[in-house]
Amino acid sequence: ESRSGARHRPFGVCALASSGAARGGRAWSDMRGVSRSPALAGVVFAALASVARLGWAAKLEQHTFQPPYSAVDPSGRKIVSREWKSGGVATVNSNFIRLTPDRQSKKGALWSRKSLGTDNFSMTLKFRISGQGKKFFGDGMALWVMQQAYYVEGDFHGSVERFTGFGVIFDTFKNTETLSYHRDVSLVYNDGEKTTEVMLENKEGCDASIRYHEERGDFSVESASRAKVIVENGRQITVLVDPSNDGTFTRCIQAELPLDQNWARQAHVGVSASTGQLADNHDVLELVTFDNAAEHDEHEALQLSTPKFTRGEGMTEDRFHRLEDVLNSLLQKLEVLEHHVEHELVAVEDHIKVAVGKIQAQEAISEGRIDELEKKVVDNVRGDLNQRIGQLESSIDESIGHRINSVENVLNTRISETVADSAQGDGGWKLPFLFLFCCMIAAAVGLYLWYKQLKKTHML
Repeated sequence: ESRSGARHRPFGVCALASSGAARGGRAWSDMRGVSRSPALAGVVFAALASVARLGWAAKLEQHTFQPPYSAVDPSGRKIVSREWKSGGVATVNSNFIRLTPDRQSKKGALWSRKSLGTDNFSMTLKFRISGQGKKFFGDGMALWVMQQAYYVEGDFHGSVERFTGFGVIFDTFKNTETLSYHRDVSLVYNDGEKTTEVMLENKEGCDASIRYHEERGDFSVESASRAKVIVENGRQITVLVDPSNDGTFTRCIQAELPLDQNWARQAHVGVSASTGQLADNHDVLELVTFDNAAEHDEHEALQLSTPKFTRGEGMTEDRFHRLEDVLNSLLQKLEVLEHHVEHELVAVEDHIKVAVGKIQAQEAISEGRIDELEKKVVDNVRGDLNQRIGQLESSIDESIGHRINSVENVLNTRISETVADSAQGDGGWKLPFLFLFCCMIAAAVGLYLWYKQLKKTHML
């Protein structure tokens, strides 16, 4: 088995050994031919032993996942495998599972469908916490082993606070109020009754550099961390941390779990993460679980020492050795390049989605503001126009009323004077009175027609 988890099969001697072991008698025939050369026989037997140990180690396959992730569900969405279910905003890519993107208020998880069925297990989680924030980032992720058959979204690093089991917390947010007892890696456990505050009071842990700043020049897709959790008899737990994924584990926690006997047999495995006002990318690369810690360690050592491209026999041995070394180096670089390209594309896609969402939201806000402004302008124009028309009508009515009253007063005065003069004279007063009366009628008609014409011109 290759380091990448069946991505590349070993060639040469290891390939011969693995295929021969699968075919029984044919393998023995091959080995008899090889046994004529003691040195070559030793190499072959060592390879067979390595392959046998790798293949027959007590790995819990239903609680193990390694890249590449190529399975899909009936709807066409990529999944880790049929033994695992994703929840929240978790997204499965070919080489890693992104539990949360570097965005605020996100929760995601990965949960095993089947229980462990054993009290003894050893698991190694390979993960990467990274983001663009240099000083402010969070919140973190957690590896859970609890009696819960499916993922339930909660506020405790993406999961619920009341459970039966334990969790290994990778906390990257350093709250100033709890800075004195903050631990980057900590262990919490619950019997189903404890609150978050009670669990945190009894937590144990250590500090480790498990978070990567993506703007640093030395950041790459190979930047990752590992945590190994070993549980014996369902009670004794040991947590080791390899912050830089360089193969060096440091003991972080060793404790006794105050839980019922055989509780782990009904427990499920899960990984969850959450972001709040601060955010980070929380990625899971792989999880490997064994039911025996010693076999797990041996398996990891063999994986580290087994090359992707094993040397084989050839007519010009030196030439083939150089060729195989070059091919091995190329395969490693190609794998890193593939992982890097996918990581960058996922980040670009996420940025594009966020940018488009912000643009659409801003566009909706702008359209609303434009509609509101247009309504205000129309209302103001209509209100001013109606007010001005009313003021103009009132002014015209007042002006015409004054002018009519003035003419009426003048006419009354003249009529009175004429009547008085006529009364003092000898006669002939009827003709002037009739003339004045006609003038009054003509003046009134003229004023009325002028008023109607003036009102029309001002109204239009």
